[in-house]
Formats: sequence, structure tokens, C-alpha cells
Amino acid sequence: MLAAVSLQLPIPDPQQIVGFALILTRVGAVLSLTPVISGKTIPLKLKAIIAIALTLFTLPLIPVPAELAAVPLPELFILMLREAVIGLAIGLALGAIVAAWSLGGAVIDIITGFSYGGVIDPQYGNQSSILQQLYVLLAGVIFITVGGEQWLVSATVGSFQKLPLGAAINPADFLELALAVITTVFITGLGVIAPLLIALLVTDAAFGLIARAAPQTQVMQLEFPAKIAVALFLLVATLPWMAPYFVRSSTHLLGLIF
Repeated sequence: MLAAVSLQLPIPDPQQIVGFALILTRVGAVLSLTPVISGKTIPLKLKAIIAIALTLFTLPLIPVPAELAAVPLPELFILMLREAVIGLAIGLALGAIVAAWSLGGAVIDIITGFSYGGVIDPQYGNQSSILQQLYVLLAGVIFITVGGEQWLVSATVGSFQKLPLGAAINPADFLELALAVITTVFITGLGVIAPLLIALLVTDAAFGLIARAAPQTQVMQLEFPAKIAVALFLLVATLPWMAPYFVRSSTHLLGLIF
């Protein structure tokens, strides 16, 4: 007779359960604003799997205070809310770059006239113009190409060293961070389109002089094709410069977080 073999799975203690819940809250908040992963093209189930996998990877590396195992439920909810705020701040640093590039693309679309033709943005599901969508997709491709997922893991794990589980946070620091991120978004958005913006303004000025010198010339019929050609040419010409600029901007925003 063969002896019956019984398998018993290890039962996690309350300390591990609370630590898993808090880490998952922070990780989920980070992923909710991370480029590419936060897009509507990624199924919700896949996002949940990524969040749980990253939490399981992070859990052995993070010390969970023993006193968290005995916290009451209302205090645990406050701790989870605090972790969500920290996670949103980290995700904001990465997601703000894509928002900045989207802002820059929208400005170029208005100047060139592409804003008259709206398309559906597959990343976020809302209506956007052509170059705005192109800049968002370029930012997502660069994020994956330069190893953005490694930044995500490093920033998430490093955040637990700077702000451990259960640590108090200063609301004034987050207000200062929000103002710095908003300012950086506008500066980054203008920086990524600076060559195109200057060239298009020069093109407008040139056609303005032509209109004054030769009023009989159909300037409007010539200006729109010329501006589109200039914008597309400079967009292709500045592609090698975009990846280093993306890396510098992301590093700067992550530096603001930590």
C-alpha cells in the first residue's frame, strides 16, 4: 500500500497579507499612469497580471513593519490611500512626458492645420489630431526602446527605500511636486517641437512678406502645403534627437520625485 501524500500550501501571516496589499496599491497606482501600460489598448486583466507580478517580485525586497499586522481596518484604508498617492506621483513623472509630447503635437497641428482632421487616439481612446497622435505613439515607442520598463521597476523599488511602508508624507511636498511637474510638462512640450515651431513661424513670416509685396498672389493656397511640407520634413529630421531628449526629460522628472 502506498502512503497517502498530503500537500500543504504555506499560509501567509497577517503581516505578509498587509504588506502585499500596500505594495500592490502603490504598484497599481504607478501602472495607472505609466506610458503604454496605462493605455486603453492594454486589457484590464493584463494590467492586473502585471501589477500582481511586479508586487510579488517586490515583496521579498521590501521590509514590512511588524506593527502593520495589527492595524485596524480604517487605518489600513488610510495607509492604502497614502500608498496610492505615492504611486500616482511616481507614475506622473513617467506619464507627464507623454502628456508633454501630446501637448507639443497639438500645438503643431493647430499651426499646420492638421487640427481640422480629428482621429481616435488608440493610446487613450479620445479624439486627437494627427501629429498629436503621432507624437504620443513616438513617445511610447521610445519609452519601450530605451528600457522604460526597467525605469518603472527601479523607480518603484527605490520608492520603498525613500518612503517605506507606513511612512508619513508631507502634503506640501506633493503640492510642490505637482507644480514642478506641470511646469516641466510645458517646457518639455515646447522643447520637443522647438525646431518645428521656429521653422513654421519663419514660414508664416515669409508668406506674410510675400502677401505684402505681391497682394495678387494666392498666399493661402500656397502657405498650407508649404507649412505641412516643412513640418513633416523637420519631424523626420529631428527623429534621432528625440530619444536622447526623452531620456533627459524622464530622468529630470524622476529626479523631482526622489
